[in-house]
This record gives sequence, structure tokens and C-alpha cells, in this order.
Amino acid sequence: MPSDAHTITRLIGQAREGDKAALNELFGAAYDELLRLAHKNRYGWQGDNTLNTTALVHVAYEKLADQSEVDWNSRAHFFSVAARAMRQVLIDYARGRRAEKRGGDVPKVSLEEMRAIVEEAHRHGL
Repeated sequence: MPSDAHTITRLIGQAREGDKAALNELFGAAYDELLRLAHKNRYGWQGDNTLNTTALVHVAYEKLADQSEVDWNSRAHFFSVAARAMRQVLIDYARGRRAEKRGGDVPKVSLEEMRAIVEEAHRHGL
């Protein structure tokens, strides 16, 4: 096992014990592998390129770092959870873009409500 793997394993153990500095160091030590995972997760991505691999790693890091308790058992488990977080980020991003495309937060108005609004506007000469 290369020294990077030993470092990552050690940092995972420290992060599990609540060491926030180790958590930050862990992401630094694992960054290249996380970028590779992000690239793999984005392969075949049908969305736009706004969310590139670097952004994907950073958003996934925020999701993972915000956990109240770290419960990764091994390097493989850590990278598996990170990959799942990246997939979820992509899914959430796609859903948000789709909702935006369909009106986003614009309130829905029924045909009857719209008719009443138009009639009211005509009455007031608008």
C-alpha cells in the first residue's frame, strides 16, 4: 500500500474521532482520486458543463464535511461514499435545472385565475 494510501487511512481514522483538521487534510490527500471519481461520474453527463469536475469535487466535499459524524470504515468506504455524494450532486443539479426550465419558482396560475386577472386588467383599462 503506497504512503498516500497509508496517509488517507490514518486521516480517515482521525476524522472518525472528530478531528476536523484531519477531515480537511483528508480531502487534500485524496483530491487527485476524488477528481478521477468526479470525471468518472461526469462521463456521459447529458447536462451542461457548468458543473465541471472540480466544482463537483468541491460540492461533494461540502456535503461530506457537513456530516455531524464521520462513519467511514476504510479508504474504499470513503471513496464509495464520496462517489455516491457526487452522483447525488449531479442528480440534484439536473433536477434544479429541469425545474428552472419549467418555470422554477414562478407560482402556478390556473386558467380560471388567469381569466379573472385579464378581466380585471381590462376593467381598469390596462
